[in-house]
Amino acid sequence: MTLNRILVRGAKTPDCVISPEATLGYRPAAAFGTNSGNLLFSHSVMRALTVPDAKVVADAFALQLPTKVDLASLVNEQFDAVVLPMANAFRSSFLPHLNLLTNLINSLTIPVIVVGVGCQFSDGTDPVYAASHDPEGAASVTAFMKAVLNRSSKVGVRGDITRAYLQALGFGDSDVEVIGCPSIYDKGPDLRVERRIDHLTKDSLLSFNMTSGIPGAGAFVQRVMRQYPRSEYVGQLKTELALLLWGESIPRVDRRLVSHPGHPLYREDRVRFFIDQPTWTRYFESREFSVGTRIHGTISAVLGGASAVIFDWDSRTTELADYHQLPRQTIHSLDEITDLAKVYERLDLGPLNRAVTENFRRYTTFLEANGLRHIWQPGQANPDYSRRIEKALYPPAVGSIYGSSRDQILDRLRWLRQGPNTDKFRSYDAYTPPFPGESARQPDKTTREIIVLRREIASLKKRVTILESPSNS
Repeated sequence: MTLNRILVRGAKTPDCVISPEATLGYRPAAAFGTNSGNLLFSHSVMRALTVPDAKVVADAFALQLPTKVDLASLVNEQFDAVVLPMANAFRSSFLPHLNLLTNLINSLTIPVIVVGVGCQFSDGTDPVYAASHDPEGAASVTAFMKAVLNRSSKVGVRGDITRAYLQALGFGDSDVEVIGCPSIYDKGPDLRVERRIDHLTKDSLLSFNMTSGIPGAGAFVQRVMRQYPRSEYVGQLKTELALLLWGESIPRVDRRLVSHPGHPLYREDRVRFFIDQPTWTRYFESREFSVGTRIHGTISAVLGGASAVIFDWDSRTTELADYHQLPRQTIHSLDEITDLAKVYERLDLGPLNRAVTENFRRYTTFLEANGLRHIWQPGQANPDYSRRIEKALYPPAVGSIYGSSRDQILDRLRWLRQGPNTDKFRSYDAYTPPFPGESARQPDKTTREIIVLRREIASLKKRVTILESPSNS
């Protein structure tokens, strides 16, 4: 059977444009996921599977949320397959969602393909030990794996640590294939990264990201922002986006981190948050180096052609960095990183560039083994889809209020002015996923038409501004 109608676990369709202000509207998870890393891998999978005659729809994470809708019947009726890019789903905090997914999958009669699932343990945790000392997690993961394997040939996992964990649960090589993270394959088999500068200096265009719970994180941020005055911090969490949009401080976080409106990086407008994958990747086309602890921040930099180093601190980052041969440095505390210039000097991009071709082949072979067509197969390229993404007028990165124009500030005020309970009854710029689950409010026909017209007007205004700019005169 040809799989033409595919439902993908993802935030939104890649060419769906929503304003930055709308991202904190009703059910923000429906707009872009729990963090912007979800943007990267869901976009990549959707793009890969959107061959010319296929219909690929994002589920807006409806499949993993409690609902009164009979999703199983809906999915069985409307789709030929479900594809699940799962990220680090084998972790304790995700178990309630994993159990919901398992229950749904057991009611599906169509293929279910998992593309790149991984576990997450503290650095140094033995996966066999984890499997035997967390019975609740082991039971949930086992049930999920069995449900999926009843509907697909193999489960694609992110790395060898996850494979070892699943082997300890009784799943062998016939059940599991290591394929890495699909986000890094967005450029196909030709991805190459080269140094853009010979040495790191105080004037270098450095970008960095950070995970708050790592020892030494606050001091590290302070060092980087002072030593590299042209550096910019790139956030990935919803709390960081809320800080930029509304000045909402992040509670219970070291104030040396970018966690409050009084932070120097916030006041100097040196913080960025991307709500669309294309703008995130393009940003790195003009940056020279990226460092940090976030795996998708590192992958986004690589996709943009920027040199990058990840400080791996848990099983999730370690196994992906190992598999894709991303430049990495193992840390126990960020206090160890006192001179980024030396980190840059030791940078070796050769292993990453050499690993791309074979890893990409293994990924596409996995897709084909599960009956999924992709754009890199002969005759399946979809240039029209790529052109649509290129032409889409994505909003720029969200910055702090100190760098925002008056128009952007007025937009945020208008969005807020809609009154009480705005998250539940948003009438302007609401995000409506294409999949009709309960993950977001469904506006009536008139409201939808108004939203579409407003977006078209905004798009035309931007085009007029571009045409009237001095560079076009």
